[in-house]
Amino acid sequence: MTRRPSFRAAAPSHGLLYPTVPGSHWLPAASLLPSLAGQALSAKSQHPSRKNSGFLFVCNFTLAKKYPAKLLTPRRLSIPNNDCPMIRYAYELKDFRHWLKGFAKTIKVPVRAGRVDIPPGKGEGYLLASRINADISYLVMNFSLQEDLIFSRQKSSLYGLCLFFNQVTVSNFFAIRDPRHSITDKNPNRSNIFLSSTNYELEITYSRHSRLQRVGIFFSPAFINRHIKKDILLDLLVYADNRLLNINKEPITFEYRQMLDDIFGADNRSPLSHLLLQNRILLLTEKFLHAFLTKVPSTPSPPSPSPRIRGKEKKDIEALKGVEKILSSNQLQKFPSIDSLSRAAMMSSTKLKIKFKQIYGMKLYEYYNRSRLEQAREMLKTGNYSVKQVGLYIGFSNLSNFAKAFKKEFGILPKEVLKNK
Repeated sequence: MTRRPSFRAAAPSHGLLYPTVPGSHWLPAASLLPSLAGQALSAKSQHPSRKNSGFLFVCNFTLAKKYPAKLLTPRRLSIPNNDCPMIRYAYELKDFRHWLKGFAKTIKVPVRAGRVDIPPGKGEGYLLASRINADISYLVMNFSLQEDLIFSRQKSSLYGLCLFFNQVTVSNFFAIRDPRHSITDKNPNRSNIFLSSTNYELEITYSRHSRLQRVGIFFSPAFINRHIKKDILLDLLVYADNRLLNINKEPITFEYRQMLDDIFGADNRSPLSHLLLQNRILLLTEKFLHAFLTKVPSTPSPPSPSPRIRGKEKKDIEALKGVEKILSSNQLQKFPSIDSLSRAAMMSSTKLKIKFKQIYGMKLYEYYNRSRLEQAREMLKTGNYSVKQVGLYIGFSNLSNFAKAFKKEFGILPKEVLKNK
């Protein structure tokens, strides 16, 4: 009598089954017995406290459906090797100097004078980070590693803009993904300019021995809100929200390449290298923004939206501009109701909240609050108003709450603005 084999579901996260016969091979539970795989997973979920308990879910069964013999033939699967060397750096981008410290800690290499030199045992090359001012920082990468590298950027509550100039020689593969799209490419040369907003997650993977020559420039939320005109900011945010659809849209032209060559060829021992780097970083930024503003950002393709969809998106953006104008009005004494804003935009309250945050990077009330605090700061700078007058004018009946909100936004109390006048 032939003994019917019992199957076990081991390590449910892999969704694998194997016969308890010595020398047999792994089988995929999902392709063989979807219902059984589901039972194995549910058994694991009944014991959430056993995170790595390693227990086995054992069952005996009879197949109700006849499967082709070749499906039941034991076969070996290609299972990722957990011992494969890999570096993963997860971070929230706020400043490239802090980014560099976190990366250095991840690869266990010291930071010296804003620079990380990759030791021979790990790869070769360097990274350096500095800042133009308190709101603009930059990063220069010129290195390769002996291990696969993953940069995992976390979503920021306050959005900033990150501009990267990429010249990468790919050894095997390159992969990038966000919550909407993913791209994997084996093209040996990747040369592009990529603008992104930090209000979404972004993960980039480089295979080992890839050569990364990249220059990154980060514009903080404070810089964006204080120094970029609102109509230009809207265009930048709409463009950045295309995300990976923009990944190969902007090439590295000859003029960009000349400036990048100056950056990568700078002599770190020279006392003027810092000035040269700052100069070229600003020139790169100026050239990109000038090119951006002299053309209407086209809707990327593929897929190419129909004229009807483009018209609808344009109508939504114009409606959002109207809402933004209401929220930033100097005559507004209190936050308007969501219903009134929805009527003004001619869209549902849910759609308005989602679209506004998607474009402006913050909620409706948050934007209103920031706008009135900006107005308060400008009034205080004139020296013509007291703290009380300004607080009451912008709608704060409680001056203590005004002082707290002002300090949270600008890092100083309202009265300190008057003292510095």
